[in-house]
Amino acid sequence: MVDDPINIGFLLHPLTVTQLRENFANLYLNNYLASKLKNICAGLPLTFYKKYYSSLPVKKICDIRNISSLKDSHINLKIFLLPLFPDQIITFSKDYILKFLINAVRKAEKEEIDLFALGGFTSIFGNQGAELINFSKIAITSGNALTAALCANGIIKAANIRRVPLDESTILIIGCTGDIGMACARFFKNKCKKLVLCSRNVFKHNEFISEMTNNASSEVVFDDNFKKHLHLSNIVLTSTSSLIPLFELNDLRENCICCDVSLPKNIFSSIPPKKNIFVFSGGLAKLSCFNSINDRIWKILFPSNSIYGCLAEAIVLGFEKKVRNYSIGRGNITIKTMEEIFEAAIKNGLDLADFISN
Repeated sequence: MVDDPINIGFLLHPLTVTQLRENFANLYLNNYLASKLKNICAGLPLTFYKKYYSSLPVKKICDIRNISSLKDSHINLKIFLLPLFPDQIITFSKDYILKFLINAVRKAEKEEIDLFALGGFTSIFGNQGAELINFSKIAITSGNALTAALCANGIIKAANIRRVPLDESTILIIGCTGDIGMACARFFKNKCKKLVLCSRNVFKHNEFISEMTNNASSEVVFDDNFKKHLHLSNIVLTSTSSLIPLFELNDLRENCICCDVSLPKNIFSSIPPKKNIFVFSGGLAKLSCFNSINDRIWKILFPSNSIYGCLAEAIVLGFEKKVRNYSIGRGNITIKTMEEIFEAAIKNGLDLADFISN
């Protein structure tokens, strides 16, 4: 007898106004209307979407039934679209954004969601979901534990491919005081020769500094200016909430491995590198059952077998029947948590996505 599937919800938002305009008809209209009005929607000025988009309600855009794991566990997945852009989530008042997120939770509750995953900048707001759980009757995850594990294991895989020995390498983490940055800093402490941890406010995090220097066999360096370390580092992980690119690939040293987990990306993508650099988008997973999912919106959101780690974490927790708050609160992800969720992912048929260049 098959148990009733866990209902998973995933909240995402457009990264840019241009991205929204290109996909608005498909995301907000049915098949017939989308085919008729796609060109009209794509022709509207960007200022129109920027001005009026946030007046729309949270919308369920995807409803997929009976996704199965390698362990023959099953989930249902519903995806919700938040009508906000990253810059709005960062700059609008906290009460204004919280109201939107509470509305999203209420929508998920009405849809009988058991576990709700926060995607994109919604996981950053409110201390990685810690403030939102006070308003929720359902379990919430930021998805950051598996995202961090995917980043770390992606770097290890890339290092093996490029034959870069970790124990002889300098690893630079940009955004080290964010949730994913802190988790990866813990993971790579004592696995490399030198660990350089950078963020704008790193010197305000005394407990983190003490943690990272205590019993460290790696040389650990802290700095609020990452740029002077780019050309000196063998491996670079960038995980920030910056809305604009921070550096070019040509700023990196020859043969560097660079993992960019940020959305929007932290690296200028329009300038081809002149150096032999291995760069990939981090924090992405692939599903063994990907080809069995036949849904129009799913195929628009994930045209290749590559899904966000935050969504993947919720799927894994659903397969494992672990319906509880997970990856909540900045700085709480441990190496053990990363290893456990990654192991559970592998057992259920989720693994590192194939490397995708920025």
